[in-house]
Amino acid sequence: MLATGRNSWAASACSTAISAAFNTAPIAAGGVIWFNSAVSVSGLHSNPATVRFDNVVITFTAAGTTYTLNVPPATVVVSPTATTATTTFDSTAGRWVTAAPSGLLGNVFLTGLAFPVPTDLPGGISPVSWSGDFSSDSPGVAIQWQWAAAVYTMFSNDNASLGVKPVDDNKVSSYQNRDRAGTPENFKSAVTSGARGNGGSNFTGSSSDHVVVSGCPLCTDVADCDDGDPCTTDTCDATAGCLHMPSPVCTTTTFVPTTTSSTITTSTTFAPATSTTVIGGTTTTTSTTAVTQQPITTTTSTATPTTQPSQGPVCGTCEHRTDSGLIDFEDPACCAESTLLGVRALTLRPPKTHAHGNRMRIDAIYSPAVPPLFDPRTEDTSVQIRDDSGELVCAVLPASQWERPHPLLYRFRDRQGATSGGLTQARFEVNRDGHLVFHASGRVPLRSTDGAAVLVTLRVGNSCAHSTLDLRSRRQGLVFP
Repeated sequence: MLATGRNSWAASACSTAISAAFNTAPIAAGGVIWFNSAVSVSGLHSNPATVRFDNVVITFTAAGTTYTLNVPPATVVVSPTATTATTTFDSTAGRWVTAAPSGLLGNVFLTGLAFPVPTDLPGGISPVSWSGDFSSDSPGVAIQWQWAAAVYTMFSNDNASLGVKPVDDNKVSSYQNRDRAGTPENFKSAVTSGARGNGGSNFTGSSSDHVVVSGCPLCTDVADCDDGDPCTTDTCDATAGCLHMPSPVCTTTTFVPTTTSSTITTSTTFAPATSTTVIGGTTTTTSTTAVTQQPITTTTSTATPTTQPSQGPVCGTCEHRTDSGLIDFEDPACCAESTLLGVRALTLRPPKTHAHGNRMRIDAIYSPAVPPLFDPRTEDTSVQIRDDSGELVCAVLPASQWERPHPLLYRFRDRQGATSGGLTQARFEVNRDGHLVFHASGRVPLRSTDGAAVLVTLRVGNSCAHSTLDLRSRRQGLVFP
């Protein structure tokens, strides 16, 4: 799937498919099914990436008829220098094109198809399958995608007139609302129940399970993973792809200024000392190019160093908040590295749920392989969950309460949940496939939620993993899958 050079395309793409079922609502002839999909791209660091989705097909059988629908291909460009997100339809190429800033939480629109329903369709159609081929110009990127479908009583056959929202984010596009990526903003009033939606404000329909594209080399050697940062150690892992861990011999901490400062000399960072930078009133002689054996003198604050943004409450306290309402490690500025979180199961039991027991339980793959230097005994762990209305869970598991009873197991216990936001037990363990798996449960305080578009964040130190899920209402609470 991935190119061996930044300006070349891979010779072969990575095929992928997702199957899901429609709900029980019948779909009347004359309506339109808006099939839509979304993607999350990570592993970029300071580099832009272009992801293409080609040979996209939807297949299903209903009332004895098999339907094969060709979906427009898509190009998604994600860049750390972009400040706005847009989606357009290139009618000449017949391709959806979306551009977005990197580091956004949530998804980016991938591709969509408006299917005019030719005859009455029954509810409960299953399976409905999407398939296609991903390719990228950037080695080491990770791709997670999913699809959804909603029914509309009125629509347009002109893709350019739909007003498709490009991202989940409510700040960086012209549609500054909480609608999901893929919402046809110009036709929201015509949404009705059917396919994977129930009408109302569910403009895209509920999402399928997400799939992380696998079976393709995420990198070929360490040269593919060079992020240009002298303060990270870059490695190429056959399963996890590119890994970028802070170097133990390089100081990358950010200092929160106070009124008292002092001058120190360090020999852990070396530079040609040819440029001068002023930070918070302090002059620092430094350079971004590493050389050998030339210690620099740096004037810094005596405040406690953190890996967090330098203004406001520090991350890791559930008090750091952005203007858009993100808390702690939901804010990309708090994460040195962000990857995809593979949630396998999640249960939330908000108020008015009659089931007893733990109010929260999660089972997730934190990383496809154990990251170098990983140790929750040396850095705090956080579990955060939020919906469109704000934070549901923000729990910090202190490093001091983790133990390692076995080389493949780290365990946390707090019988009362007093220091961990209500979580009473957690563990990281390496399974038979070499995946680093996280489990946690406890009686965390929860408010009411509908479980739609829930963002789950898990971090250790400043390495973060995120996933956006749709929870289903069951007798035992809100659950995924």
